[in-house]
Amino acid sequence: MVSVIVPTRDRLQFLKEAVQSIIDQTFGSFEIIVVDDGGEDVSGVLEEFRENRIRQIRCKASKGPAAARNRGLQAARGKYIAYLDDDDIYYPEHLETMVSFLESGACNVAYSDACRVNQENENGVYITKKKDIPYSFDFDGDLILLKNFIPTLCIVHERSCTDDVGEFDESLYTHEDWDLWIRMSRKFKFAHLRKVTCEYTRRRDSTSLTGEKRGDFLNTLKTIYSRYRKYVKDNPLLIEAQQRISGLMEAEIDFNYQVSTIEIKNKPETIDAAVSVIIPVICSNDRLKSLIAKIKSQKKVGDVEIILTSSAFTDSVMRVADEAGAGVVISGEGPEIKLTGYGARGDYLVCINQDAVPVSDYWLFNMLCPFFEYHQIAALSCRKFTRPDADLYSRWLNYSTEKSFEIERDYFVFPMRKVSKEVKREIIENITRKRLLFFENTALCFRRRDYDEIKTAVPVGKDDMLLGVELLKMGKAVGYLKSTGIYFDRQSGADYVFKRHYSNIKRYGVNQMFYFHMKGIGMDCLLASIMGLYEVIGVSLAVSGNAGLSPAAAIKSFLESMEQNLSIPPDKSGNTDNDKIIKDRPLDALLKEIVDDRVFSSDLKYDFRRNCITADFMRRFEDVAEYVFDNEQQLSEKEDDFAVCICKILAMTAGESLGAYYIEAEALNAVSGDLKRIDEILDKG
Repeated sequence: MVSVIVPTRDRLQFLKEAVQSIIDQTFGSFEIIVVDDGGEDVSGVLEEFRENRIRQIRCKASKGPAAARNRGLQAARGKYIAYLDDDDIYYPEHLETMVSFLESGACNVAYSDACRVNQENENGVYITKKKDIPYSFDFDGDLILLKNFIPTLCIVHERSCTDDVGEFDESLYTHEDWDLWIRMSRKFKFAHLRKVTCEYTRRRDSTSLTGEKRGDFLNTLKTIYSRYRKYVKDNPLLIEAQQRISGLMEAEIDFNYQVSTIEIKNKPETIDAAVSVIIPVICSNDRLKSLIAKIKSQKKVGDVEIILTSSAFTDSVMRVADEAGAGVVISGEGPEIKLTGYGARGDYLVCINQDAVPVSDYWLFNMLCPFFEYHQIAALSCRKFTRPDADLYSRWLNYSTEKSFEIERDYFVFPMRKVSKEVKREIIENITRKRLLFFENTALCFRRRDYDEIKTAVPVGKDDMLLGVELLKMGKAVGYLKSTGIYFDRQSGADYVFKRHYSNIKRYGVNQMFYFHMKGIGMDCLLASIMGLYEVIGVSLAVSGNAGLSPAAAIKSFLESMEQNLSIPPDKSGNTDNDKIIKDRPLDALLKEIVDDRVFSSDLKYDFRRNCITADFMRRFEDVAEYVFDNEQQLSEKEDDFAVCICKILAMTAGESLGAYYIEAEALNAVSGDLKRIDEILDKG
């Protein structure tokens, strides 16, 4: 028999569905122990089931989920123990699947995969916006010491396990299950079933995402790291990973308390202050001319100078500057060149990418207005739009970015308190940039006096990430304007996307947990993963690339083919001819150059259970599919663009994976000659 423990408190509307999902199980030998943790009495809901397998335990006062689960454990009579929160559900075959595996004697603890349902409250009704599977990891005794990758509802274990190692630690206010899994894993065998048998819900208005709960989790994290120090004391890699995780979470919590939204109310009639617009120039083209013309047409800003800066100027650029009356400054190559050396006279400085175009003639005015109302602001960036005729990949990126913001007013970033003296690049990269898209050199505006206070030389247009770090160190505030922006569309191939994401990861670092080392994934395995997935994509695109298919129809065909080919690799199905089906030839050439003369075995190339980039690719493709289905009418002429978009998504994921592998190898002092060769290839152009 299985004892299913269901803690609940004041969520009657969800509890009924959770209990029903247990009753609907194909495995009938179970008992349901509902532990009412001091909330509203749920007996009325339970009586509706008329089910003698349900028992209720009523707690007079709430003592938290750990105590509630312990009450359930103490009352349990089953050979096996399972857990289900009151707002989650089991799929019908969950218990049968788990018990059958446990009965085989392969392990003492088994866990499956769970689908995460992301919901938002719309007019009092929770609407499902997205489903994904964020956790699907085979058990790793080292990885469990770094993070909890097993959702509670996925686990079924023998009752004897908790009899041996003890119950949930009631002193922990969050992630008490993680602590128990670690204790159990030191004595009992865990096994992972790669099958989705249940689902849990994450709601946007849930308190589980608040700073207070994150603070509780940080305390739990530190407690667990300290409590189980003996298991990592001889492993410097694990110690380093724990320090990085803890440090990044501290920075994230402090940062989240510093973000707020603002509304610009008091705009001046006109702005008389001098403004210097600096354009780092790569080459002379029509976009540069268009940008200069757009800046000169800006309204309500009376005193604007334009400065073109580059390490070297061609005659064509000089002619454009002369025609526009723009200043020209040779910036040099060294990092010692600061903006003050450009001769800019403006009280406000704006750096804008050569390929960017302001969305209106009031863009510059709107960028400057917040500085007059909020004097603590040191720098602002703005929204990036894509043109209506942009490629499908660029339009998807813009769509994904807009969905991730979901803010009504402009964002304001206040200086970090606890870590302001030790702001690290990876903190800015992993938090600020993802949430605000601030540190991008597409369009940036800041006060001249704040820039002049920066002691470290930061060349504008070269590394705005450094500029933002220095401003935060000084206790300045920075912001992001959703209310205005620029068009920015770089029509580039998948080879460029691959190099860019590789360079970004390698340059700024990631929240590295030595994934490849712990999983035993070497460079050959990583490259084989990329090539194997590339071939599967090619075969799948051949099916979806039929002329006349709409984007939505192409996606449906592609998904069906991908699902089949991930189970039956191309080499085993007899279809390996990629020459006619991969539509981004530069990526094809780049991958061949990276792989060199390596020949990978089929077992290595198509080992998708171990493939470290497939899941990330599929998650991103799910986002693309959602975008195409939501905007099918607007994409009627984008059928041919579909294959290139998919190749770019592969390039994004593969580039990030290879970049992460490089910095992990670097941290381990294990950068091989082959990896250095690949680094040189990807750093070119």
